[in-house]
This record gives sequence, structure tokens and C-alpha cells, in this order.
Amino acid sequence: MCSSDLHLQSAGFTVSETKVLGLEMPDKPGALFEISSALSDNGINVDYAYAYESATPGKAILILQASDLTRAAKYLTERGFQLVESSP
Repeated sequence: MCSSDLHLQSAGFTVSETKVLGLEMPDKPGALFEISSALSDNGINVDYAYAYESATPGKAILILQASDLTRAAKYLTERGFQLVESSP
């Protein structure tokens, strides 16, 4: 844990870290449906997801937690989605 986690815990907050998958997606209607369908078709459940606008015009960044992140990454990259790396 980092020092900010310890500070939050000492203030009474619950702190946990979870691995997630980040990918670049088109910022257009239907893109999230395509992603969720690809995962559903392969038996992967999305636990939660959120997106924000990318610095690249016409693109968004999707952060998601799924039942199997390794398989999710495989199926989504096979469909042409680009994974994004985290930065500290």
C-alpha cells in the first residue's frame, strides 16, 4: 500500500486495489455495445465500467473490471481494440 492508502485507512476509510482493463474505443454510439457483446459472447461478465474522453479526437478510454481480465483482453484485441497502459 502507498502512503495515501494508509492515510485514508487511518481516517476510517476502506481502501482496496483492483486490477482493471483499459482500452481505447471509438467515441460513437454502439461502441460500448460492441465491447460488451464481445465479452458476453465469450462468457465474460463485466463487473463495472466507466469511460472518459481521450485526448485523441473521436476516441474514448474505457476502464473495466471483468470476471476474467486476461480473456477479456484477448477477445477485445482480436476485435481491434487497443489496450492502454497505466501510468503512475
